[in-house]
Amino acid sequence: MLIGAVDIGSNAMRFLVSSANNYGNGWVFQRLEYLRYPIRLGTDVFSGQAISEVKKEKLTQMLSAFKTMFEVFEVEKFEVCATSAMRDANNRLDVVDYVEEKTGIVINVLSGQREADLTDKYIIKYLDNKDYLHIDVGGGSTEVNLISQNKKIASKSFNIGTLRALQKGGIENEKWNDLHNWIETYVNQSVYQPITIGTGGNIKKLHELSGLQAELPVSYDQLIKLKEDLKLMTIEERMQKLKLNQDRADVIVPASEIYLNIMEWANSKTLFSPNTGLIDGIILDIFEKLKK
Repeated sequence: MLIGAVDIGSNAMRFLVSSANNYGNGWVFQRLEYLRYPIRLGTDVFSGQAISEVKKEKLTQMLSAFKTMFEVFEVEKFEVCATSAMRDANNRLDVVDYVEEKTGIVINVLSGQREADLTDKYIIKYLDNKDYLHIDVGGGSTEVNLISQNKKIASKSFNIGTLRALQKGGIENEKWNDLHNWIETYVNQSVYQPITIGTGGNIKKLHELSGLQAELPVSYDQLIKLKEDLKLMTIEERMQKLKLNQDRADVIVPASEIYLNIMEWANSKTLFSPNTGLIDGIILDIFEKLKK
């Protein structure tokens, strides 16, 4: 069974085709094709509140191309979801209607809570019965989830993201305080002692830069050192010396600061970074609907 998904994030669009195979002991998902396009809707929305005509056309063109690729792969079903930038755009209804008119694709604009639920959906399936604090940092929002015994205990989406951090004035103190208070309430003042998990393209890249094997956690001190080293480089140096794409080179420092703040507040010394995210949760959600 082949299933497709598109995640329209604030920084980039992601396209995925996965196969679902039954090997007797359960269903196993395998990524067959993955593409990423740095559309940066958040640059428009977080500064001007609306998606520009140029970005609307690019979005439509990319979705039309993705639809053709889904047809070539002969996927059984695909869904297109959008997150923080789209839900904050004051012209989102116009954009959604325009895309549907031109391509036939219906964009599902996720609420912050639905985004957090889908991001966790795939991860929970593979966790053991221990306690986990899952952090997913995107361009427009950060989802934080407390998981125990394979069940979500608490979850919240915050308008704290890497592209928002790059805007004039950065992220408001009030938003940081809300996140800090959530950690205090659901982690520090609870009986849970969670292992920290981070997802998102930036933590995956930071983990790679650490030189650690994929299954090993990166420590708080290592992340501090990586952040300080990156801050000493210009964006051009990060691109040249570290081979980072331009749309990664400018957001990787604010991303590291978000992860580090949460780790500090949660008294977390290490962080695991599995290669999964929202788009895998969308795939699993489609699969469960098809199985029903």
